[in-house]
Amino acid sequence: MNGAALNREHNASEAFTALFRRFEHALKLGDFLAKKQRAEADWRAFAESLGVEFFVGVRQSKKAPTLIQEPPRRLMADLTWKPDVPIPIENVVELFQRGVCQVRNNLFHGEKYIGSREAQSRDEALVSESLWVLRLASEKAPKLKL
Repeated sequence: MNGAALNREHNASEAFTALFRRFEHALKLGDFLAKKQRAEADWRAFAESLGVEFFVGVRQSKKAPTLIQEPPRRLMADLTWKPDVPIPIENVVELFQRGVCQVRNNLFHGEKYIGSREAQSRDEALVSESLWVLRLASEKAPKLKL
């Protein structure tokens, strides 16, 4: 990876990490605390609060094509990625759970920005597009104390 690509990676991943972290905290302190023993952000409830219009707007904007059409996959115990062919995201809950949150998981667990140039380019798109979705969501949810 050349210096310019490395800087873009760090800028997007650091910005995404910082905003995701603030979102998790704000969701837990707000009205989006999952009803479990541990304090967890309820991304499903948050996504549902944004509504169908949010997803339609994201899709129509064409600013998150990779995230929607080829969402991140999960690394399995046998070190294969599943599903073999990513199933496109179809609604706002999937956008956050299968999209943004899975990008976070893959990034935090070291599964982003490794491999071929093509894979790294895809990773860059997934992180940048997820960052854009979070920024848009922050505009649509002014009650959250980010």
